Amino acid sequence: MTGKAFAETLLEESDFQFMACLKGLSESDFEKKPVEHLMSMKECLEHMTECCLAVQTISRGEKHDWGNYKFPEGTMSELIALYQSERAKSSAIALERFEEESHFAKDFFIAHEFYHVGQMAAVRMALEPDWNMYSIYRF
Repeated sequence: MTGKAFAETLLEESDFQFMACLKGLSESDFEKKPVEHLMSMKECLEHMTECCLAVQTISRGEKHDWGNYKFPEGTMSELIALYQSERAKSSAIALERFEEESHFAKDFFIAHEFYHVGQMAAVRMALEPDWNMYSIYRF
């Protein structure tokens, strides 16, 4: 398996786990912060959407203005759809440029997204003690 193929596998897995943390989440829990020092699910989704937009901006040779992105108004489902759309564009860029600029895949997705999966799983368990923490895996 090539490095690029391995990166593609990891991008698919991190996306699966990220989305598994959101699956079945109630709209009422989307903005709750049950753990003071962790992001809410909405904040995490907004942050990762910004990372996707940053990949697009940086790949055009522009500087990304970190921390200024805010979600537009919308339901949880609409914001998840927005994230998925931006992630698809950005992960395609990361894979297209993998040989020359592997940092897009590594820094913005592989290392970063798995970190937030852990954070989101912790928030989800705090919100719903019966939530199956193993539901993020494909076995």
